[in-house]
Amino acid sequence: MTYMPVVVAAKPVKSASFWQDDGGEPPPASEPEQRPIDDVWDFILAEEAAEDEAHTSSESVGDDESDCVEFYCYSERIEDVRFGHLSGEADGGFAEYVTGVNDGINATIGNLINAVPFVPDIDQFDLGLDLNELGVFIAGSALGGRPTVTAMPVFYFCRQDAADGPIERDAEPYAPRFAWATTVEDEFDIAGTNNDHYERLRAQIVGTRPQIETIPPVEKGFTVVRLPSWLWLVNPFQGAIVETDSQFGTVRLASRATLVDVTWTIGNNTFTCTPEQMKPFIHGTSDIRTETSECMNRFTERVSYTITASARYYMEYQVAYNAGNTGDPFPDTPWVPYDDPDQRYVNVTNTTPRLEVREILSLNVPQGMTDEEIMAYAQANVAPFDYPELNPGTEPDTDDQGNN
Repeated sequence: MTYMPVVVAAKPVKSASFWQDDGGEPPPASEPEQRPIDDVWDFILAEEAAEDEAHTSSESVGDDESDCVEFYCYSERIEDVRFGHLSGEADGGFAEYVTGVNDGINATIGNLINAVPFVPDIDQFDLGLDLNELGVFIAGSALGGRPTVTAMPVFYFCRQDAADGPIERDAEPYAPRFAWATTVEDEFDIAGTNNDHYERLRAQIVGTRPQIETIPPVEKGFTVVRLPSWLWLVNPFQGAIVETDSQFGTVRLASRATLVDVTWTIGNNTFTCTPEQMKPFIHGTSDIRTETSECMNRFTERVSYTITASARYYMEYQVAYNAGNTGDPFPDTPWVPYDDPDQRYVNVTNTTPRLEVREILSLNVPQGMTDEEIMAYAQANVAPFDYPELNPGTEPDTDDQGNN
């Protein structure tokens, strides 16, 4: 605040203490006459010192005094803005700050260029900096290394005079600063989301029970002794992956279920096959005389049985952190099993109706009978024979009378 002598010099003083109108030197004042003047100026200096102190200490937000500066201070997660929202669509305090730094750099460079003789006009130069790269440099230099893999950066800043006022850039402690001040867990419930993923995957698994198939087909209701019965699942549910990204796109949690094997129970016989071992029998293409399956069963006696298949799925999850919303893919991090041992596997079973094992006969039948007609005659265990339906492209041998 500037004090005017006419305001503060309210005490009566003699005219000899002021400059004369003719511009001459004022007469020397005696000590008693000078003291009132000194008192006035001492008062002025004390008021100015008090004003300066009040101005520099007016840092409390909300002070209604007109000579105080109000500061509105904020904290802002910058992981998303730091990399992804600076070019063309700046938003947030950090974007504003980076833009201001960029403008200052351009102005400084422009002044330097303009100071050089014979240099063309500054407007002919493109001084634009990449705001993404500048933001990375500013924040990276201030933050230092990430202390933990889940740590997230925060930008602290204050605005002067109003909630939307200019960002204070110099006055401490209101100047901008950066810190690793929050973590992924503060914004993204990894454990809770992982449990949700588990339940979603489990619902898919249980909702797609294994469809058992063998040869002869299950719907026939029987097989025959000594016949290699291939076992497989029809269009099995191989597994699935579910993913969830955090609000700011800085972390991705993925969970997956993978079919690892199928345990078959046929009577008292139990064995396990991997998906690669379960070879489907394709009617019209496969031939059990020349092909084999690693997942099969052979009956040696007449029994009644059911087939139970228990498909087992392995449950894993993956947490990936992105250094910002750059548009780049998340890094390929390792898949790890669910922490709870009870959640590491999900089993789903299915069982066929009761089936029969029938004996077979070597029969003489008229030429031209269909497979179904031939099977209808298989009633006794006389000798194994090539089952016509299982060996496509073959014709039964006939004798001179045209019988098989």
